[in-house]
Amino acid sequence: MKVDEIYVILHENINKLLEASVANVAFTPPETVYLSLHSTYSNATTAGTELSGNGYARQELSFSTATDGQIVATGNVSFTANGGTWDTAISSGIYDDVSAGNMLFFSKMPQKTVEDGSTIEILAENIKLRIL
Repeated sequence: MKVDEIYVILHENINKLLEASVANVAFTPPETVYLSLHSTYSNATTAGTELSGNGYARQELSFSTATDGQIVATGNVSFTANGGTWDTAISSGIYDDVSAGNMLFFSKMPQKTVEDGSTIEILAENIKLRIL
């Protein structure tokens, strides 16, 4: 499944990156980040409604080295419904924690309802973060 190639960075994360770049404010990136699926859209200040239940869990992401202002995931990410059908996923997010934490980036995606026992797979090449 293809998600929008450009993930949008949340305002809070923009501020941290700007301060670390030019205001000598320390920034500690998360050790691990996780991909999430949402049934409502996120915006630059608020996360959408994340899917839950029936085996849903955020999935760990790894990234390559940044090149030309973008960084790409290194592996495909799969979500499998187990025990029932999930709400329709219409957006995805990248978080700094497996179950709570802060949303760092978000993106729209084609609508997808995952039936019990079926899987949604997002290809690594479609998980790109860019700073323009």
